Amino acid sequence: MLPVLLQHTCIITTLLGFLGSFIFPYLILLSIISGIILISYCAFSKNKKIKKVTVAGQTTYYLDIEDDYEMILKRQLMPKFLQIFESNLKWHKYNDTAGSPQNYNLQLDKLEIFAQSCIKTFDDIIYGHELDVPTDIIETKLGVGLNNISTVATGVFAVQLIPFGVIALIIISAVLNQMWIITWLILGILLTIIIGPIVLINRAKKAVENSRSVILRFKIPKRIKAHTVIFEKQYAFKPKNKIKPFQKIVLEDIEFEKRFDTYSTNQVEARYLLTTLFMKRFENLKTSFKAKNIRAEFTGEELIVLIQVDKDMFQMGSITKETTFSTFIDMANEICSVLAISKQLNLDSKTGL
Repeated sequence: MLPVLLQHTCIITTLLGFLGSFIFPYLILLSIISGIILISYCAFSKNKKIKKVTVAGQTTYYLDIEDDYEMILKRQLMPKFLQIFESNLKWHKYNDTAGSPQNYNLQLDKLEIFAQSCIKTFDDIIYGHELDVPTDIIETKLGVGLNNISTVATGVFAVQLIPFGVIALIIISAVLNQMWIITWLILGILLTIIIGPIVLINRAKKAVENSRSVILRFKIPKRIKAHTVIFEKQYAFKPKNKIKPFQKIVLEDIEFEKRFDTYSTNQVEARYLLTTLFMKRFENLKTSFKAKNIRAEFTGEELIVLIQVDKDMFQMGSITKETTFSTFIDMANEICSVLAISKQLNLDSKTGL
């Protein structure tokens, strides 16, 4: 975002300064300085290099960007890799040109395990069936803070209008014969061109503290009337659903109560779902994944589990790191761990969890 803003602003400023110099000669100074900034950026930009990679006998050219390189590998190798599983798994990249299998963002926004201000950036999606349980594995980055779309949009609009505003002020100064103002205006606008986008982008980044997580969606063979959520102790739960009030549930497992808070719209059904065995299995998930946090939500016919893993679980390749056989072994083990959750939590049972 920042390089695009900087380029567009410098181009507009350079052109307006050049055209305006035919009327007010001193505007050429604004054009020259903006041009120098633009040329400097183009000369030192790291994103302009094009490299070549050969995968499975096919040569492909790509921009020197880490994600582009990994996408090439995944598109060619991931479908073949998933054939080793018996769960008929399929892989998809969220927002890929082929379209996503489901609109996850709209569906997940309604869930209670995500804060109202949570910003989700989806990555890899693997979906299929395990033990006759439809399963989605959604890799995502979660951010805590206000949605930064309005901040960036405002910044883009403001920065693009800066050159026009400066030209107008310079013309007014010339008409009023207050030429000393022009020097300060030029200095101020150049500082704004450089500092403005940086401040806006930094503000957006501070609002989004990304953490890598895996969202697991299981469709379970039982209809759940109550809405039940499980959070880590330090989480301040603010319900989105105002129709059915949530109640704090005190469970019989003392160790579970020390680590998690449980809320539900139905005390009886929550206790039916959260058996002692389920609570033990849920705690074991956090240990086996070495997760910083883990949450869960029962709603409708679904169980959604959010596991904060703080790593790229499905990284298949890197420009700076060699892809070896152990890379695929590690990823296979991680996928097996996720699929095993259906069995660990007894999700295929129609009588209970």
